[in-house]
Amino acid sequence: MYQEISKRKKISFLHLFGSILLLVIVLLIFNAFVSLLDVNSTLLDLAWLIIAVIFTYQYIKRNIISYKYMLIDEEFIVQEMIGSKEKPVLNINVHQIVESDYLDSDSFEAVKKGQFKARRKLYNSGRHHRKRYFVYEEDMDRYLVILQLSEKMSAMIDERSENV
Repeated sequence: MYQEISKRKKISFLHLFGSILLLVIVLLIFNAFVSLLDVNSTLLDLAWLIIAVIFTYQYIKRNIISYKYMLIDEEFIVQEMIGSKEKPVLNINVHQIVESDYLDSDSFEAVKKGQFKARRKLYNSGRHHRKRYFVYEEDMDRYLVILQLSEKMSAMIDERSENV
């Protein structure tokens, strides 16, 4: 078994304060714009709520969530980690992988135009490793997954997979 955790960047007080300030500025600009249109205050409150929820979701996705990649024999497992909670988000056999390469390769441009049942990005915003994609098949459907694996993990997956 081999595992690694994608490191998320540390959140400083200044970063958090700046993010909250940015949210407040965006909401105030939005409020000023909408008040010129003479819109119902209930709709304005609903719009505020939607903008705040979207901002909060993006903030959590980029700064709080990290991923644990595990390779156990021929099973590749990805778990989403928020604090001490771990939730499995991907569990495939490495033999299901039909294509794999780095995002900066020429082959990714052709692959991303393909038809997939789902496309998932399972990495955080850290820049520790190059991003890599996998196309795998499950139940006659094709899926695209983008990960941020170390060179060691990538090599281990490649050597255990017959199709890549």
